[in-house]
Amino acid sequence: MSVITWVLILTGVGLNAAAQLLLKVATKPLSQFSVFNADTLHSSVLILFKSLPFWTGMLCYAASFVRVGRRAVKAPVSTAYPVLSLGYVGVAAVSVAWLGETLTPAKVLGIALICAGRGLGIAEFGMKPFLPFTRPSIDEHSIAGRRGCFPVGPIGQRSQSGCL
Repeated sequence: MSVITWVLILTGVGLNAAAQLLLKVATKPLSQFSVFNADTLHSSVLILFKSLPFWTGMLCYAASFVRVGRRAVKAPVSTAYPVLSLGYVGVAAVSVAWLGETLTPAKVLGIALICAGRGLGIAEFGMKPFLPFTRPSIDEHSIAGRRGCFPVGPIGQRSQSGCL
């Protein structure tokens, strides 16, 4: 994947994390309602419609969708999708620092598992962690195409042209 693809995907992750945090801030005033009924629903909708963090969060979600959607079609799903999980790590860190939430051992373990899983995904492709654009991915067919032969047999078997 190209550097621009990674920048756009990571920008989308950041926008998505910002949207989640902004919507958390926007919904804090709704905690005053102890029951959910038609009256509280109407009041809740009015509170949200007047909330700048709500609308900013919605714009961040839309921008994130455009950013990720635009580049995700060019990125391998097995690489791009796990990067989106880094948004959870960012949201957890910012919610502790900005919203005063606490990190329980279970949350820390979950964050560690997300980071470990992302690290394994990067290691599978033989890349340096958090620098996924340092080495381009090249498959056998693109190498064979550069040599002027196009293997059609299964991997490990020679094709009729003898390219493998």
